[in-house]
Amino acid sequence: MNRSWLLAGLAGLIGAGLLLVSCASIPKPETESDTLVVGSFAVDYPDGFYNLPPRTLVSNIRLDFMNRSTGKEFWVITDFDGRYSFLSSGGQSYELKSFAYDLRDGNTSFSGSSSISYRFYAPAHSVLYLGDIHFREEKPTQKTTVSRETYWTFTDSISRADKSDEMKTYLQKAAKDTPWPSYVFVRAS
Repeated sequence: MNRSWLLAGLAGLIGAGLLLVSCASIPKPETESDTLVVGSFAVDYPDGFYNLPPRTLVSNIRLDFMNRSTGKEFWVITDFDGRYSFLSSGGQSYELKSFAYDLRDGNTSFSGSSSISYRFYAPAHSVLYLGDIHFREEKPTQKTTVSRETYWTFTDSISRADKSDEMKTYLQKAAKDTPWPSYVFVRAS
């Protein structure tokens, strides 16, 4: 699948998403049926990040979700190591719809986004692990140049790895003041 990305050469064109900073705090359950949804996300550019050397983006990536049970949309921002979490009422269906990022490198800003459409169910009273999701952008090709804007096309793919032992260890430390470490740990299918 090919996606087109925009490289804006104007230093003043930095999206509002760049200013968002993720907080690594884990929310506490509000009711007995609440579920903590956790995972990690990265965008890999193994063949080069536009016209720059290879790079993997993990922090400040906006993940767009939809609660399919209520129809409400929301987003979370990945922290410094790509982790994210959010509180669910439990017993509801969700969809990770897309991701987006805005990044500044010197006087150049980079923006990227893509649809994902990953559906999952959050069982009540649990910690739901979505996995370690990697979105790969390969074979960068410069498409057109119009007025200081360069368009690139990448071949993309997505993979999901199970690093649940690492996530459990992380939660033992990051959520030690919450009851989450004692909840049933469930891997999303």
